[in-house]
Amino acid sequence: MKWLLVLLVIGAAAAGSAVFLLDIKLFEESESVARSKERGAEMGDPGAGPDQDLSIEKQFENFLNDFLRGVNTQIKDYKKQRKILAEAIRPVNLRSPTYVEENYTLVQQTAPELRSKMEVLMQTFSRAKEDIESLLSSQPPETRNAILKEWQKMEEKQVSAYISFFMIEEDLIVTHEQLMSFYDQTSATFSVDVSSGEIVFENVEDEVRNRAFLMTIDRLLELQQEAVKNQ
Repeated sequence: MKWLLVLLVIGAAAAGSAVFLLDIKLFEESESVARSKERGAEMGDPGAGPDQDLSIEKQFENFLNDFLRGVNTQIKDYKKQRKILAEAIRPVNLRSPTYVEENYTLVQQTAPELRSKMEVLMQTFSRAKEDIESLLSSQPPETRNAILKEWQKMEEKQVSAYISFFMIEEDLIVTHEQLMSFYDQTSATFSVDVSSGEIVFENVEDEVRNRAFLMTIDRLLELQQEAVKNQ
């Protein structure tokens, strides 16, 4: 039998151009298993014929579709909330100490919620393998091993990139928290040039620190894109 290609493109949370390709590749059951099934069908074994073959294929396909659909929904939800951090540090949203204080509070509230969502996503991948093993528990060793092998390939190549992405995401959240704390502490000593869209600090040292924070964020975003560019 041939398993269908299941391919889904998932938009990454923080980097707009980054995507994940979760790809369960085509693979064929070994000829020995196929022959065994044929012999079983000829002998009247109801559990060894094409109907069972189609059943497990459909079950596996349905599992993958549900799994990827669920991950996609979680990613979209995360990405939507993740925008709060990016918006909070935009100069246009820091035009007064009052705005700064409100954004600082918003980031403090949003950061732990994002971390919670990341944890749920990681748990989703951890449970997936257990669910697949349970689904295949009654299948012939050759069939079970072939499917698990393909799943392992996807884990090693693509899920590892996914995990790397979110490890960097944690650093991004921390940097946004630190930057908003810095803005909250210095809100009385900077202004926003609306025409240029830049923050102007009275203290040169504060200007240097601000640029350092922004450069760190840019670099982390680049690292995220590098983590998934070959996926």
